[in-house]
Amino acid sequence: MKTRKKILSIIMAFMIAGSLGACSSNGETESDVSSTEGTASVTETSSVAANTAASSAASSKVVSNLIDDQNPLMNFIGPYSCDGVEMNIRALGTDEAEVSVNWTKEDGSFSFWNMTGKWNAGSKAIDYFDCEKTEITISDDGASSSEKIAYQNGAGHIIFGDDNKVTWDDTQEHIADGMTFEFVQPTAR
Repeated sequence: MKTRKKILSIIMAFMIAGSLGACSSNGETESDVSSTEGTASVTETSSVAANTAASSAASSKVVSNLIDDQNPLMNFIGPYSCDGVEMNIRALGTDEAEVSVNWTKEDGSFSFWNMTGKWNAGSKAIDYFDCEKTEITISDDGASSSEKIAYQNGAGHIIFGDDNKVTWDDTQEHIADGMTFEFVQPTAR
């Protein structure tokens, strides 16, 4: 008697599950239920429509996760400029950015800073601790150049305003403290 109740319970569970999930293209449920010596086996045939619905639900979840996990710095990527100094911001991962700054001097030499940092939502800033400054000097005749790493592991902040502007605070050498860069709209060629 116990075995019979168990078999009926299993059959009922599969029938309910089958009626909820496996429909053919014409809307009918297809199930084949058989019972042999105290065991039950159920074979379900899923339709293309059920598979398509499940696939669509999975795709929606992936898109939703991509949006939820989007790097907040995606709203700020691109080129910025301040008095001829160029800054470029690129998003990395889900909460980091790479920032590069090119500062050309009157003599044609320039300094280049490259840093990566994490987004700080509280201060609306990128906090960095790995800045490398490289100085490139061009000879008077322009025929040669020399490159020297001025420092590594510099620190500072790139602070984002609500007006498409960013402020660079350089705590290593304070060369850029308070410099405000404006977003540069790309131009069509």
